[in-house]
Amino acid sequence: MRRLYNLKGILVILVLAVLFYSQLPLGSALSFGEDEGCEFMKAVMCNEGFKLYTDIWNDQPPVFTLLLGHTFKLFGTSLLVGRLVAGAFGTLMFAAFFWLVEQRVGFWRGLLAGFFLIAAPQVALLSVSVMLEVPAFATGLLAVCLLFQWCKTPRLWWLLASGIVLGIALQIKLTAILLAPAMLVEIAIVCMAGPRTRSWKIAIASMAEWGMAVVTTVLLIIVIWARGSIISSWQSHFAEQSLPGLSSAQDFPFQINFLESHAECVLAALVAIAWIIRRRGWRQSAFPVVLLACVSVIHAIHRPWWSYYYLHLAIPLAWLSALAVGEAIAWSGQLLASGRYRIGSVKAWQAVLLCLLTGYVLVRSERRLETVLGILRARPSVANNPVVNKMRFYAKQTRWVYADQEIYPFHAGLNTPPELTVVVFKRFWSGQITAANMVETCRHYGAEQLLLNPAHRGAEWGEILNDYDAVYQDTNVVLYVAKRITSASLHASPEHK
Repeated sequence: MRRLYNLKGILVILVLAVLFYSQLPLGSALSFGEDEGCEFMKAVMCNEGFKLYTDIWNDQPPVFTLLLGHTFKLFGTSLLVGRLVAGAFGTLMFAAFFWLVEQRVGFWRGLLAGFFLIAAPQVALLSVSVMLEVPAFATGLLAVCLLFQWCKTPRLWWLLASGIVLGIALQIKLTAILLAPAMLVEIAIVCMAGPRTRSWKIAIASMAEWGMAVVTTVLLIIVIWARGSIISSWQSHFAEQSLPGLSSAQDFPFQINFLESHAECVLAALVAIAWIIRRRGWRQSAFPVVLLACVSVIHAIHRPWWSYYYLHLAIPLAWLSALAVGEAIAWSGQLLASGRYRIGSVKAWQAVLLCLLTGYVLVRSERRLETVLGILRARPSVANNPVVNKMRFYAKQTRWVYADQEIYPFHAGLNTPPELTVVVFKRFWSGQITAANMVETCRHYGAEQLLLNPAHRGAEWGEILNDYDAVYQDTNVVLYVAKRITSASLHASPEHK
């Protein structure tokens, strides 16, 4: 019974997560995150017998793709199965985050932190999207949970387990490394409790043991499942060239409008930091403060910056906001309960300001979450999408399709040339592909369908498109089908007969 009581917060988070996901069209929405199609198609093509990094170009680690592919093998390749995998990682992220905050600042602040996290920009969307960011950080936060357990009970296996799990998170996506500096600070704080000379030795030894567990796990996964990944990943992340008519990495800086839309938690986090400095509450808040400092510096200078990176900021901001709101509620309650203030006194005004801050943060976060939920629930469905329906119409005569938006071949049940399963900006910037290469690959495979964005279609596509008919067009895409198929369909149609 005692153990169940200790897990009451996790159970609350699980129930709330189930309620949240049950309100969304997981099995019918055309797309949530922009990169869902990429992740779906990588898993599908792996199940078709093609290998990551050898046949399928990929600049990301393999763990999530292999996990999704095996899940498809077990339960069938479907949109709902993929979204449930995403939802499981989202639930893990919220549960681990709640547990971390609860361990440091209590149950109710943990629930507040979970609310502020899901209400942050992009987070609710990412938690249902079949993308890498949430799985990586959910697994990374699980590693932090194990480290916090080591902080309470300094047993070597907790430390090694934390390193192993973070290594797995890094092999989902390398951005999980952003958690490492704050984790190292936690190790140092625990080890520095004893005499200084010996403490530094213990701290360095503990960091080394933890780091070796991380590195060993990463290397084992690379050797077993990701051989060949280092070259594509290195070039994608560190090689860059400017190409005429194509945006560069420098064209994607951090978008300050995200902070503006999240102003209530930014303000609350600043209040929390001021409170930490004044009360010297560094120990209980070291992790979110260090994490916030690291991600702020890195995203201020790193290019490109994508909208889903805001999750990195949302985690420490939600933690610190919960701390600020929790302290404001507690302090106001004590002040009002004491009855030792007069209307117009300094303490009365302090209570009013604290109540206003609390109301502002809670109400603004709730309204944003309500808006996001409405948007997610209103996502267009697969069944009513004219592009998917047109692709399915020609599916029996189609073996290969290239699409600028990979989500459409997935919904149509069609395969892409493995070399073109993942076509992203970084691949062009690093010189690993050109438009001419893409056209030649489509010609080599005899792709029966091409789904192109007219705004991104260069002159290289001109000649090959002579062999295709445009069967559908809107402002975003044009669907081309090989003339040999459209002409055969025309002759076979009842109207022609």
